[in-house]
Parts: sequence; C-alpha cells; structure tokens
Amino acid sequence: MTPTAVHRIMAGQDGIVTLTQALAAGMSRTAVDRRVSTGEWRRLHRGVYLRADRQHTNAVRLRAAVFAAGP
Repeated sequence: MTPTAVHRIMAGQDGIVTLTQALAAGMSRTAVDRRVSTGEWRRLHRGVYLRADRQHTNAVRLRAAVFAAGP
C-alpha cells in the first residue's frame, strides 16, 4: 500500500495512526520517522501519531490513549 492508505486510516481515526498500522499499510519506519521529523505528524505516545493539521481534542486524547494502551 501507499501513504494514501495511511491517510485513509487516519481519516477514520481522528487523524491518528499507530506505527503498527502504518507499517502494515506499507510504510517503512524511516518514512514514519521522516514525517515526525518534518512536523507532518506529531508523536502523542510511543507508536501513536497525529497529523499535525488536526486539533488535539479530547476525542484525540482518548483514542490515542487507547491505542497506546494496546489490546
């Protein structure tokens, strides 16, 4: 898959994606790190990222915490 697939995931999750989801969608760890270093994504928790153009709302905080906590 492509970064477009990751954007689709983020669109359905308040702008959030996990590292596991990004890797499963075909992104490399380097590509994820590059998006963080350029400011395109913000790291909310270990392995949990938010698109920089999204607001850090309560819904985002809750979803990010759930993703960070794991199953």
